[in-house]
Amino acid sequence: MASSAVSIGPPLPSLSHTHGSSSQGVSWTAVPWRASILIVVCRMVLVPAIGLGAVVLLRLAFPDFPPSMYLAMLMVTATPTANNIMVMAELAGENKQALSTCISLQYLAAPLVLTAAMFSFVAVVQS
Repeated sequence: MASSAVSIGPPLPSLSHTHGSSSQGVSWTAVPWRASILIVVCRMVLVPAIGLGAVVLLRLAFPDFPPSMYLAMLMVTATPTANNIMVMAELAGENKQALSTCISLQYLAAPLVLTAAMFSFVAVVQS
């Protein structure tokens, strides 16, 4: 029986077989500290704050939506950058160590920043 799959481009490489995969790990010198901190603050503080503002406006426009829906929207804005970004960087040939460092810093900050964000989100959604 013939396969009905259509190929749109070259096959994607497996990360476990590509040169320089995630085995290189984090390089704390790959990104300047100021830039690293700014990335974490923007992703973990500024983006959730913008999301919070958007949800407040949505609540005014659509007051009948369930609060759990707004909370879910807010939680998405507060989580660190997903590791699938690493896959895209790997495939694009970008600086994987710099990206790995930025993601790692976000995950290091997440216990404190994410807890504060969730506390704020629940307070806004319950009001």
